[in-house]
Amino acid sequence: MTCSIASLGVSNAVFTLTVNVGASTGGTLSNTATASSSTSDPNPGNESGTATTTVNNPATITCPSQPIVANTAPGQCSAQVTFTVTAGGVPPPTVSCSPVSGSVFPKGVTTVVCMASNGGPPVSCSFTVVVNDNQPPAFPNGCVSPITVAAQASCPFATSAPVEFATPTASDNCSTVTVTCNPPAGSMFPLGTTTVTCTATDGSSNTATCNFPVTVYSFCLQDDSIAGNVVFVNAATGDYLFCSNGAQVASGRGSVNVVGCEFSINHNKGDRKVHIQGNTSGAGSGTAFLGKGDDTMKIRITDRSMSGDGCSCSPPPPASLLPER
Repeated sequence: MTCSIASLGVSNAVFTLTVNVGASTGGTLSNTATASSSTSDPNPGNESGTATTTVNNPATITCPSQPIVANTAPGQCSAQVTFTVTAGGVPPPTVSCSPVSGSVFPKGVTTVVCMASNGGPPVSCSFTVVVNDNQPPAFPNGCVSPITVAAQASCPFATSAPVEFATPTASDNCSTVTVTCNPPAGSMFPLGTTTVTCTATDGSSNTATCNFPVTVYSFCLQDDSIAGNVVFVNAATGDYLFCSNGAQVASGRGSVNVVGCEFSINHNKGDRKVHIQGNTSGAGSGTAFLGKGDDTMKIRITDRSMSGDGCSCSPPPPASLLPER
């Protein structure tokens, strides 16, 4: 733009330069105006002037559009979560969030609120952090040890027995745990071996299971002199389990013969020789021995009254003493 003072009819002139800035423009703008004349300027050096203008753009902020999902850390009921929030504007805005990125978030849903400000009105956005518990409970002390029981001697022979056991303890990283066992304690267990499954469930419906066997025998013989010397007998199958001083030493399956209330089991295998016999009528009585083929006795049991026998054995023996079938 060029103007002439003479054309304006004045000895001094003031020029105003107006610049329109679009909404998407921001920052510092510089504008310089220069005056010139064909007449010598008595005051040289003031022919031009520069004006600077700072233009602000309002702050903007964008949060994650979807919830941030994380799983609890091992053994914890929380998770450390990081996230990114973007902001724009001139000058660059300051962004703050509560809770901040990298915080430890508890299980569940937490709302995060973020704010951006660059000197103008602040703007905000929010989103959620979801921490899920996907860790199953644990049985810190393991499951129940194998259980061996004998039904009370009777005629006819018992086909089941009630079995009690303590529910195993379970723990969890977040919540209390409920433990149920199937079959439950106090149930009638049939002859033979039944697997009991215990299930622990936490507040997030995560589950863990453990198992243990329950073996039921028809009856047992307990030595009158050494209470820890016993033999468990399954009169239906011929299965037997010998225990010496409360520890399992031999098990197997022999040939069983039953006549009324009388029973006998014989088993010869390798150098093992087993003979069990008795009668469960009345108070019941019986004898048993476990020996070698040369008749060297290992265990001899004499039970003159089976009524009220309290036979018990420790958990299964080492591999060298596992059942011979």
